Amino acid sequence: MIPPIYILCNPLHESSRLQHLQRQLQKCKIPLDRVHFTWGPWGSELTHQQFFTLYDPFRGRWGFDHALSYKSASLTKGEVSLCYAMYVCLLKVQQNIGCCPEDNQILVLESDSVLREDFLDRIEQIQKELEGVSQWDYVSLGEGIGTRPPDVQPLATYFAPTKLYEPKKQWVFRCTDSMLFSRSFLQKLLLTFVPVRECLDWELNVQLAIHGGKAYWADPPLAEPGTAG
Repeated sequence: MIPPIYILCNPLHESSRLQHLQRQLQKCKIPLDRVHFTWGPWGSELTHQQFFTLYDPFRGRWGFDHALSYKSASLTKGEVSLCYAMYVCLLKVQQNIGCCPEDNQILVLESDSVLREDFLDRIEQIQKELEGVSQWDYVSLGEGIGTRPPDVQPLATYFAPTKLYEPKKQWVFRCTDSMLFSRSFLQKLLLTFVPVRECLDWELNVQLAIHGGKAYWADPPLAEPGTAG
């Protein structure tokens, strides 16, 4: 079954990305009734109160008294806006539990995600493998900036069947362009996500550690960020 797909995309400010996403969804044969577009205030629209309600750069949390990234003390409005969009996504996932109780897996994509044409086939490969896993909370579907599991090196290919690999590092969020979550983890995340202290990928690293989450990397990747620098 295709998981519900939540796409962090502001249709007013990201109209070209929205059109590109719609073309991709059609090309990948993803039914639109499984797709939810979610967004929060655009960076330039954030009020002072909204900004500092969602973001507190000086708050120590659960033993993390220091920041994990150098930029955490001065996130931009754009970075806070992305965290806000993720928070809205968490709220919508919670709201939709009543009408879709069978949706135990949740896909989250950023607005610049570029999907493989065989995206759904590879999602199915991942779902079958997850059936034999006792615990999982997060699967990274992209590769970040050229990050592949060490187990597939040096003969990494993009055409082999997609499999799951255990990351060899503690901080497992390579990028946030394409993510598969268990719904139970997102319900926990909703309780602890605000206020954030880091940009989204590092914030999710903190949250995964807080909740003792279990992560996997999918390889070959299913998507990539279209604006990675």
